[in-house]
Amino acid sequence: MTTLIDRQLGTMDPSDEVSRVQPPPSIVPAIGEPLVGDPLVGKPSLGRILVAATAVTSLLFMIAITVTVAAAEHTGWVEGFGVALFSTVWGGPGFGLMIGGSIFLHRQEQWDAQQVTQEKAGSDPGN
Repeated sequence: MTTLIDRQLGTMDPSDEVSRVQPPPSIVPAIGEPLVGDPLVGKPSLGRILVAATAVTSLLFMIAITVTVAAAEHTGWVEGFGVALFSTVWGGPGFGLMIGGSIFLHRQEQWDAQQVTQEKAGSDPGN
């Protein structure tokens, strides 16, 4: 039987069941391995990502602020919508652009890593 001290010192019996256990797979993906399931289909478009992120954050600002102001202040939906419209005009696009830029850079890095991996696989003399 292998004890904790044997494991720490590296003096385990090779026939012991504990010594044959493999370490868990790495949580961090290897360089060039996509962080999500499917590889990227094409090069990311900065304009498309910024427009989508700005539209989504503006819509979320409108909904969240309208509901919050109307419910918290016991005012009508018109007053809540007015505050939400003001906040969305001055906050939504800026926040959306920041989020969109971060998403674009993340996807661009994934795409570049995927291209490097494909180039290495294509120029591998073993293939």
